[in-house]
Amino acid sequence: MCVNFAQSNSVKFNESKTKCMCFKPKKLSSLYVPGIMLNNEPLSFTPSNKYIGMIVHDKLDDEEDIMRHVKGFMLEGIC
Repeated sequence: MCVNFAQSNSVKFNESKTKCMCFKPKKLSSLYVPGIMLNNEPLSFTPSNKYIGMIVHDKLDDEEDIMRHVKGFMLEGIC
């Protein structure tokens, strides 16, 4: 579907930069997630990724991003 969209709209996807995340509730944390392909290349899954300046985590918490900001404040002498 993505490849067809890209071809008809002059869009290029970079498979090496594209990452997948799977958000699962705790009860389904062991659920198998099949691989995803784009342009016949497998996409890698990541547990967290920085998106528009915020770290998004597959565990649906923001602890990692909060700690990043706290460390930044400490380095600036704000805390």
